[in-house]
Amino acid sequence: MSLSEHIHGVIQHLGFGLWLIRDHSINTPAVHVFDRSGNYTNNSLSNTKYVLFSNSFGEYKDVSFTCEEVSKAIDLFEKFDQLTKSDLLDIEHREPHYNVKNVPYNTFGRLNRAKQFVTIARYQSFLPMKISAYISCLESLFTTDETNVARKVSSRAANFLGGNRRQKLLIKDQIKKSYHPVRSKYFHGQLLNNSVQDLSALKIVSKELDEIIRRILYKIITIEPEFVSYNDGEIETKFDRAE
Repeated sequence: MSLSEHIHGVIQHLGFGLWLIRDHSINTPAVHVFDRSGNYTNNSLSNTKYVLFSNSFGEYKDVSFTCEEVSKAIDLFEKFDQLTKSDLLDIEHREPHYNVKNVPYNTFGRLNRAKQFVTIARYQSFLPMKISAYISCLESLFTTDETNVARKVSSRAANFLGGNRRQKLLIKDQIKKSYHPVRSKYFHGQLLNNSVQDLSALKIVSKELDEIIRRILYKIITIEPEFVSYNDGEIETKFDRAE
């Protein structure tokens, strides 16, 4: 791995930390490292292998963060890294934590799988695919079997975030309306439901999911880190509460 690739990975860490604060489409299309020490044969190293992150609307917009927010983003990712690095400890000669392209998927815990799907979603500017990846993120966190998945995921996500009955019902509805109308239809090669066939409706669905997932991951990282150790039975016991 080149120095420029390592630096690019570190910047991606920061981008994920900033996303945990708010939606953005910050990108680093190239990294150039100039070595003045003479330790490298080539004094200029560059990394131009990149895919652009888009915001939840699938757009690329300028955005500003304060120095305090950047510091907070670094802290958030460091906490995330501590919660998930054990997923890779048994991998022989493991690469730096951000470079997991060769790591068997089944070694990932819930939080690492969720982060991978967030990354896939943020890479996508095509909203049906972005929304589908967001749903896979939620399923990574809250599924325990293959029955009534939409109902269980939406209910468990709402219960995890908490709030009053109206707030929970709103979250459940926002998640459920993206399942069959968008994700299922799209993945089966069918036309989307009429309710979400235009771009403005898809933008609303995508933004709602993006915000819900950000809230969930932020709560796991900062308030309920023990979530990463919950087994299937504990997920059901804790988050299948009656409304």
